[in-house]
Order: sequence, then C-alpha cells, then structure tokens
Amino acid sequence: MGKYACGYGILKETTNALPPHAAYLTWLETPDYHTLQYTNNHISRISISGPNILSGNDFYSELVENSETDEIYDIIHRDFPDPLDMEEAIDKSLLVINKDKLPIDLQMDKVIQAMEEGMITLEDTFGEHGYVVAQVDRVAELSSRIEGFEEILDKTGRKFYEVVFKG
Repeated sequence: MGKYACGYGILKETTNALPPHAAYLTWLETPDYHTLQYTNNHISRISISGPNILSGNDFYSELVENSETDEIYDIIHRDFPDPLDMEEAIDKSLLVINKDKLPIDLQMDKVIQAMEEGMITLEDTFGEHGYVVAQVDRVAELSSRIEGFEEILDKTGRKFYEVVFKG
C-alpha cells in the first residue's frame, strides 16, 4: 500500500518516501460505507455505524451463533449452495428486505429503523414497492426468524437475495 500525503485539501498517493520536511497536519477520517450499484450508472453509499458484518463468513457465523435451533444450517445451505454466493451477497450488499412483507412485529423493529436516516429504497430497481437494502447485522440477530433467502432479479437481471421472515 502506498503512502498518502495531503496538503490544502489535495490527497495524493505516492510510492516514494515522504520528504523529510513533510509533516502530518491532521488525520483525515473518512466515513465507513458500503457501495451499492443498483443500475448501470447509479451508485449509492450505505453508511456503516457500529459493528458490522463484513464478509460472508462473518454473516454465516453470526447467523449460526444467533440461531435458537440448527434449522439455520439447512436454510443457509439450501439457499446459498455455493459459499461464494453468500460472500458476494454480503460484499456487494445484495441482501434486501421487502418491508411491506415483514411480519407485523418486525415492521417497527431495528431492521427498518436502523435504515431510516439513509434508507435506500429499491422500487425503481425491482418495479415493486417496499424493497430496501437489508441491515445485515440485524438480519443475523434475527436468524431464528428467517424462513429463507429468496433469489430475486431486478429489472436488468441482476441477482439479489430477499430475506424472508417467518410470519
């Protein structure tokens, strides 16, 4: 990884050593976010707050840890037969929820409330109301409530996974 130098708001990457007169004036902290591309030319950033599941392996582990029964193993292996599919779903933010299909007790849960500030609705992507990007940490906490992960396609044929909860 290269070194970064910033001066007067300009960030430049260099592979060379920094000059001896270079000094760190401040530390730049950039917000953490996931990037979601949901049309050919449209990209959204989803803010990350607090601990976050960053890989398919993390998601798998959290689903298992939070499950009250071993049923989650069957659901995972049925709906994600290739582990790379789960990895891609987490890495590319392909897990979605249709908030209109949530059980009543989950409609006011953190699944939706965690996204209220920067909720990314995907109606234009799917042509159906209610789809939002899933908050994967909360989904993992609710693993005992998950009925399955349903493969769905957007208008352009891109694959997403809808989290379907028991109702």
